[in-house]
Amino acid sequence: MSSPTAAAPGVFEGTFGDSRVGWQVKRTHVLPVLIQCCIYTYWGLYWRELTERLPVLVWLLGVAYLLDAVLQLAVRKRYVLSFAPMPVVLSSGLFVLFPPERWHIMAVAVVVAMLSKTFVRSRGRHIFNPSGVGLAVLGLLTIAFPSLSDGEIAHAFSVPPNMTEVLVIAALIAQTRVPVVLMTIAAWLGMTLQIHLLTIMPHLGLGGGPFEPLWAPVALVLVLLITDPATSPKTPRGQVLFGLFMGVATGLAGEVLMILGASDYYGKVLAVPIANGFAPLFDQLGGRLPKLAALDRRHNLKHVAAWLVIVIIALPIADKGSFFGGDLHEHSTNRTPGVVARDDGSVSCDDNPMQCEPFAFIDEAACWIAHFRGEAPCGNLHERAISEAMLRKVAAGGRGQYGKAAPEKSRRP
Repeated sequence: MSSPTAAAPGVFEGTFGDSRVGWQVKRTHVLPVLIQCCIYTYWGLYWRELTERLPVLVWLLGVAYLLDAVLQLAVRKRYVLSFAPMPVVLSSGLFVLFPPERWHIMAVAVVVAMLSKTFVRSRGRHIFNPSGVGLAVLGLLTIAFPSLSDGEIAHAFSVPPNMTEVLVIAALIAQTRVPVVLMTIAAWLGMTLQIHLLTIMPHLGLGGGPFEPLWAPVALVLVLLITDPATSPKTPRGQVLFGLFMGVATGLAGEVLMILGASDYYGKVLAVPIANGFAPLFDQLGGRLPKLAALDRRHNLKHVAAWLVIVIIALPIADKGSFFGGDLHEHSTNRTPGVVARDDGSVSCDDNPMQCEPFAFIDEAACWIAHFRGEAPCGNLHERAISEAMLRKVAAGGRGQYGKAAPEKSRRP
């Protein structure tokens, strides 16, 4: 094996003796993997079924690496071993994760992702976010064949008490290095404006939209999925237009699916390939807009700080407790650690501050410390069930199957 060489900043590569077989380590591949592993670790503390489904990711990594080798040898006549397939598989698993006996269905998303990355290219770069296009294709198949919906994990992804906050903090690793946070801010703004516009137009019969941008499964799209530098606009103004489009289009996709009587689950990702395809157009349109010095890349750290301020202010307004209430069925089935039910089976935010208060990391840490010291269990769902009356009340309060419940019926449980 040859000694590693720095082919470019953040890229190290070498060969295994045969010049047709090499290896490569790119920071742009390793960084997403580290972020995703942190998210899986935190998720696994609370969603008990994750350990049962992790073999699916292992099998899919095998599929991805095998397909990557075949495609490289067929197209480039050379194989370079790298981390490249890992972010694709791990990212997909955060959105959809089938039971082990149905792992082959999720393989559709991975195969589409790898094929698009190899063959759908422009100017030497892939056009579509691989995970995004794979999930979108799987979503269309699921809409056509609802029996494929057992991989939907939105509520399961939301059971950790501070998942949105963890996503925001984890994304800082990438956002402080690469200027992509303008897309997240614009997407949040677009989705928030759409929610308020639909709310004040009740004659349309659309409520406030199915998605709340700071609900963890949706925040995952805004902070990590749409910010792929390779498949998004390059200019600040183009990024703002891209983000606004994603925020509005994502909400509309969920609404349209609900109107059609389908699950709104994949509405979160259907717009991603469309936005990727129009990325150059967003740059062109942005070039026609007045230049704003405040959007300049040199202000990236200020943009990141602005995003943190938005989250700190908006999360209490969005009412994190209503997210907790909307996920009670999952908490009941999962017996989520840290959740406290009263003797009558009712659940209140007064008893669950770490589930309902933003950035409740101190309460969360105290709960686990007391648990491991044997002083008190972290939560009591292991011995007490949430009442059926409570679950029926929650079920009666929401519009969308996977979105936030209607404001007037989604107050803290």
